[in-house]
Amino acid sequence: MKHPSAWNKEDLYKHLQHALDLEVWTIPLYLTALYSIKDLKNLKPAEYPDAAKLMFSVAVQEMLHIELVCNISNAMGHSVKFHPPIYHDLNAIPFFHPHKDLLPENLKGYTVKPQALNENSLKLFCAIELPLPKKEIDWEKHH
Repeated sequence: MKHPSAWNKEDLYKHLQHALDLEVWTIPLYLTALYSIKDLKNLKPAEYPDAAKLMFSVAVQEMLHIELVCNISNAMGHSVKFHPPIYHDLNAIPFFHPHKDLLPENLKGYTVKPQALNENSLKLFCAIELPLPKKEIDWEKHH
């Protein structure tokens, strides 16, 4: 990959699109984990337990990242594309998932799908958010 100092406009547009796709991809992961936490139904976000507040704040942060990508794109005279899901089956909700060749190395080997908040989903979130290769993450330290 070219160093950003050597990017031309097309390189920037490609990275902005990738950033948008990445942020759209992560939101269902965080929201699914959030809503798997019991007894949130009758609570306002300010009343959520700490784990739920954290999950909610990360989902909102990902939405802010989408807004920033769109603002930068608009300022550059470029339009990023949202790729809406295609519903092939009325019983299933599609999950945006990058092609396996586009999945970052640090996420390979994880179950990358919307799931309840559990040890696997927490490790996945750490792999997404922490800039460390899988083998270097000290799971006991980052719990």
